[in-house]
Amino acid sequence: AASRAAEDSEDRRSRLDGQRARQAASRAAEGSEDTRTRLDGQRARQAASRAAEGSEDTRTRLDGQRARQAA
Repeated sequence: AASRAAEDSEDRRSRLDGQRARQAASRAAEGSEDTRTRLDGQRARQAASRAAEGSEDTRTRLDGQRARQAA
């Protein structure tokens, strides 16, 4: 956490690019059953998160989605 706080935007961009590349390679290598399992897990985590959020959290999340879609 301390090293992330000290990194500049170029370091952060480089770190995130590396993460994305590793994720892409991992997903390219996974089989259809692995993909299904990963996506099922994502859906379950999203559902639990949304069930726990309050109305203001829901409004904020939906406003963010709309802004990203409009961009």
